[in-house]
Amino acid sequence: MPVNNLKVIQIIRDELDKLEQRGRGYREELGETIVEVIEYVQQNRVSKTYVQKNINDKVNALGLYLYKNRSGS
Repeated sequence: MPVNNLKVIQIIRDELDKLEQRGRGYREELGETIVEVIEYVQQNRVSKTYVQKNINDKVNALGLYLYKNRSGS
């Protein structure tokens, strides 16, 4: 992964640490999803994959995870 992507990921992780934990694993799942989306975009630049479908699938999976693990459930 290029250096600027690593810097972006580090900034995102720093910002995630500031977020309220809205459910078990909230920050971790959100962080993993963001990193995977960045990887999808990077792969798309190289091999012209179906990045929009991959991103949609990942975001939908995150939404389902957050719904099932939200605070107060």
